[in-house]
Amino acid sequence: MLLHSLIKQLSQDDFLAFTHFLARRNRRSDTKNIRLAHLLREDPLPDRPDLIIYKKQARNAYHALCKRLFDALIDFTAARSFETESSQELDVFKYLLAARIFYENQQDLAARKVLLRAQQMAQEIDLYSGLSEIYHTKIQYAHRHSDLELAQCIKDFNNNKAQHHKEEQLNMAYATLKQRLSNGDHFSQPLDRLIRDVFERYQISIDQSLSFKALFQLLEIINTLAHQSHDFYGALPLIAQIEDVIHSRVTHSSKHLYYRIHILYFLANAYFRSRQFSQSEVYIDRLQDAIALENGRYYKRFRESALLLKALHLNYTGQGLKAITLLENHSAQKLPLTPDLTLALGVFYVQQHQCKQALGVLRLLQHSPKWYLKKEGVDWLIKKELITLIIHLELEHIDLVESLLRSFKRNYTAHIAQESRLKIFLDLFTSLFQSPQIIDDTRFRESVRLQFQSFQKTQVDLFLLSFYSWLVAKTQKVSVYKTTMGLLQRD
Repeated sequence: MLLHSLIKQLSQDDFLAFTHFLARRNRRSDTKNIRLAHLLREDPLPDRPDLIIYKKQARNAYHALCKRLFDALIDFTAARSFETESSQELDVFKYLLAARIFYENQQDLAARKVLLRAQQMAQEIDLYSGLSEIYHTKIQYAHRHSDLELAQCIKDFNNNKAQHHKEEQLNMAYATLKQRLSNGDHFSQPLDRLIRDVFERYQISIDQSLSFKALFQLLEIINTLAHQSHDFYGALPLIAQIEDVIHSRVTHSSKHLYYRIHILYFLANAYFRSRQFSQSEVYIDRLQDAIALENGRYYKRFRESALLLKALHLNYTGQGLKAITLLENHSAQKLPLTPDLTLALGVFYVQQHQCKQALGVLRLLQHSPKWYLKKEGVDWLIKKELITLIIHLELEHIDLVESLLRSFKRNYTAHIAQESRLKIFLDLFTSLFQSPQIIDDTRFRESVRLQFQSFQKTQVDLFLLSFYSWLVAKTQKVSVYKTTMGLLQRD
């Protein structure tokens, strides 16, 4: 049920705001929309919700109530959006509409003043669609202003039209790359070549003419491609090129804040995944500063993302206990531990040989694998299943490990076949599980060492590196965390 899914996705703060929104709109005390909203938060949804709400069979009334609640949710979502990141765009069109009304009422001086304000705001945020309407209005009423040069207005309109076209070309390139991602055919050529081929097809150049929104879109797709192909090194030349453009464009700390925060996150993440920790730390600090701007306007939205990067950076630069403390303090404040934060904390605990604590944390992930596959993706789910296997093996839950291992191999057959590193890890893990005494076998220990050295370690995902570090540490009977740090230092 679509409405059930939408209500479930609301954060606790947003849901509370939604119920207050409904209460303000309700004119009768017996309106059942708030009761239905609470009911739709339940998982799974009861079989006959109409019986619960109406105390009798009332399917038609229930469906009508659902429709009204859905309409209210649309209104709430739009209003909530207007209060946050969309307010600048909304203000542009609000001023534009006011100017047109003033012109229709022969208030030319007021109209021109308001239209100029709309133009300045639209230019500040590179809102080409809004500028198109603004210039159209200026041209339409140019004859009412003797000092207004029509030729300049037309020139501005055409220049903006060219910029708008460039933005549309980028949108088509963005869609093309997204489609290739979903089709899984992005592994057929090097990452940077794939992106440059698509850019050439749509005649896109990474230069000063790109808006902040365009730069954000470029970084988003590059990060997504790099994540799926596990090749952030291949993406770095393009990322660095975009970074140069960004540095030359930044003039005001709060300008384009929403997109700037996203850009800082992508840069911090890309450099972290590429093991360039010093550069990553610079952007993590800038990200934390940026989400505090404008009275923390975007703080809640980006808080957990910034926290995850900070914790990962601490952990993989030799400050593992600080990383754990950071996440524990976040949880102690009753703030949400997202799936990414939960998984990270579980891995950190295992690296410190605190497997009982790790198991307790992972038990917070109570949704079904299907739910996590949809929300977090298959790579995340595989990592979650692997760390779960390691934890149960360390805790000697032998029967459970056997069941989980069999299930994992059955559910991820295709991924195991495609990803050689995953297959090798599973083969070694299976040998260790089936014959624990093999840990003292010189040939097995040498096999673990050689298999790890055969990888291009700089391209191995850090979590997968952590899992291999656990294997190496297991065979050498040393600290998992120290082994991980040692392997990173030899990269």
